[in-house]
Amino acid sequence: MKWLASVLILSVYASSCWGAFERYAVDSDIEAILDAHSHEIYKKIKKIDSTIQWHGVWQFDWLPGYYIKYGLERIKGVERIRRCIETYDLDCLTTPDKRVYHIKGRPYTQNNLNYAVVIKAIEPAGKQRPLTLEQVQQLCTIIRKADYVDMTSTNYIQMADGKLCLIDTEGIFDASKRIKGFLRMIGTRHDLNKNYTKDALKHIFWEIKEELRKHPENISFALPYLREQLEAQPQPHAWNYLSYAHEYFDDLGGLR
Repeated sequence: MKWLASVLILSVYASSCWGAFERYAVDSDIEAILDAHSHEIYKKIKKIDSTIQWHGVWQFDWLPGYYIKYGLERIKGVERIRRCIETYDLDCLTTPDKRVYHIKGRPYTQNNLNYAVVIKAIEPAGKQRPLTLEQVQQLCTIIRKADYVDMTSTNYIQMADGKLCLIDTEGIFDASKRIKGFLRMIGTRHDLNKNYTKDALKHIFWEIKEELRKHPENISFALPYLREQLEAQPQPHAWNYLSYAHEYFDDLGGLR
């Protein structure tokens, strides 16, 4: 009977460690495939964990249509974004199907050496369209309400159903850096002629201005950065947003 008690104790311990991630567990058929390759997964995870990079992403022939990623913070981030989407009814946005795999043979303590994140690949829309005002308003809500500040065009995917899938859920969540979230929507990774409709781009300017009114201490770096990013955009412009921005931000000191 002692052995049975020991099994029960270990089972309770494993369950308590699994805890909040249990609802994110991979399906049993996927788990069986992962278990068969657990040693290979652990070697990849361990190598990344020993570096300062911490952004391991892998695809394997034995699990087509999925990515295996390092870092449980991806799950914490997707939870935060999903709560924001649900709370504010952001029906233009979604998140990937991210699951957690406990690496076979590893302890159940919640850390990045014992668990991997498994993500089903996202199928992007065939043709990428400029983001609409409604889409941009909802992305800005994620910045304001979830404090997500990595809002670049490489961190979301336009899907065939018209929704934007926010894929970089391990990004930075920091209310003190909120202005950077809005500024990154203008950064060099964006072609403003292709990425946004006119009304959508105007809304980003509005969000930046409102944030700077609340935190004027950021004006000295934000407006020069904004000018630099706008002037670096491909020519010709679909509309003269550079002149518009100069005039729009004039009451804050202008784009200097």
